[in-house]
Amino acid sequence: MKFSNEPIVWIGAVIAVSIVVRDFLNGGLSMDSIDAAFVAVGALIGRKLVVPVAKTKNSDYEE
Repeated sequence: MKFSNEPIVWIGAVIAVSIVVRDFLNGGLSMDSIDAAFVAVGALIGRKLVVPVAKTKNSDYEE
């Protein structure tokens, strides 16, 4: 398991988790904030697992 090296993903995860903590302390914990935290932490952990564009070999595009 590798964590993301991108700072914006870390910032998003910290913000999402802090929103969940704030909602919990205020007594208004909702599924929306919990879902956002799961997505942010999932992006932090699984960033290397999700590739938006398939990697190709250089020989595929040689002319």
